[in-house]
Amino acid sequence: MNVVLLSIKPKYGKAILNQIKKFELRKCVGKPIRSGDLIIMYFTSPIKAVSGYFIAGRVYIEHPEVLKLIMSKVENTGIDEEDWSYVENYPKAMAIEVINPKPCRPVSLEKLKQLGITPPMSYMFLKHDKARQLIRECIVELH
Repeated sequence: MNVVLLSIKPKYGKAILNQIKKFELRKCVGKPIRSGDLIIMYFTSPIKAVSGYFIAGRVYIEHPEVLKLIMSKVENTGIDEEDWSYVENYPKAMAIEVINPKPCRPVSLEKLKQLGITPPMSYMFLKHDKARQLIRECIVELH
């Protein structure tokens, strides 16, 4: 299991935590997220804090038009037009299924910087030591 820090607008992060958004769309940049990865969500401005996490379920990596077709066959994805516009001109995008979303003890941007972690524009894989430190800060217990 990899640990991924994912930057997300608060409205989308809250929709994930409230189980309204069942899939998260991302431009496919660098190493792809895999099923079983732990996704720790950093809520961007105005919150500027790690605020929740989930486990990646199914992960689809395709051209956005192909993803749209795949997602059209899945009920209640929570993906809206703003999501699609974010990835539409990209050659590949990821649709990440959200499994067991949970809020966590907030970890501020200042605390992240103290840990030597700078939130990414989209997502980043954390090295083992940084992942362990962040999990200790925000997640009381991992289910």
